[in-house]
Amino acid sequence: MIKTRKYNKKQLHNKSFKNYKGGLDEPNKLQRVEDVPYSYFIITEQTNKSNTVIKVNVKMAGKYSGPWKFNMPYNTGKFTLDTGAIYEGQWLNGVPNGKGVYNFTRTGNKYIGNFQDGHLDGNGKFFFNNGDVYEGQFKNGAINGYGTFNYINGNVYEGQLKNGLLNGNGVLTYGSGDKYTGEFKNNRRNGYGVIKYINGHQYEGQWLNGEKHGIGTFITKSREYTGMWKNNAPNGEGQMTFYKTGVILKGLFRTTQNINNVDIFTEGTAYYTDGSTYTGVFIDYEKDHGIANPEGEGKLADNYKFNIQYGFIYGDPVGITDTELL
Repeated sequence: MIKTRKYNKKQLHNKSFKNYKGGLDEPNKLQRVEDVPYSYFIITEQTNKSNTVIKVNVKMAGKYSGPWKFNMPYNTGKFTLDTGAIYEGQWLNGVPNGKGVYNFTRTGNKYIGNFQDGHLDGNGKFFFNNGDVYEGQFKNGAINGYGTFNYINGNVYEGQLKNGLLNGNGVLTYGSGDKYTGEFKNNRRNGYGVIKYINGHQYEGQWLNGEKHGIGTFITKSREYTGMWKNNAPNGEGQMTFYKTGVILKGLFRTTQNINNVDIFTEGTAYYTDGSTYTGVFIDYEKDHGIANPEGEGKLADNYKFNIQYGFIYGDPVGITDTELL
């Protein structure tokens, strides 16, 4: 039979488990205690002033209620930390090990899952106070491994994570319906990835800090651009093909400050379906009328007229507007 005793400070004389000898008639016998001052240590990593990662012992102090044996928590019990946090679950060797629930009283966060040597470790579910929910793998007290993030704004991420951040390969489905599949680094799209927009448009290529950057292909219902990107827009060598007219533009795209900081086709070759071409420079951008005047050497078909809106050729041949390059 398990004996139950409640101890107060006067009876224990010591608040620290380090100096606490038990106070029970038979320390090696399984008994039950309530509100016994208790502390244990967990090993964690911290960064010092020299930005060097070091391992330190962190003291977890509070009061324990539950089965007690060998002067330490035994099997399953409740531990209320001095910080106000509460752990209820399994114990082994005087430290949380196994299944448990940890309530972060100050922040309102909550964890349900596996523990190892006092750390959140293994599979678990973490409820953030802002409504976000993560379910997946943990390691050394942090979100590490593979899991699923359900965000309060409707976004859903499934994939690899490191130290609580999106790192590695994953799939991010936005509340709008847009879907990105590819590489992440520190919560941003970095590396290679494909994004499919709800309107049917698609970009496939390189990313940097969440923006299209490097070599990539953007496809809409009426046109396709393949080439260099910078700061989320075509910039550098590229090729644009217009499905309706069959016109192909090969050359340089650059950033302009004239309208909305987007790019325009500035220099290169335009190929027409009748076999004619124009090679040269496109200049004299007019804000009101949007007419780009070709200037250079080459053959230009008389029945083609170049118009520009938001920095892109459109009309005949049809081009791209800024709203299509998200």
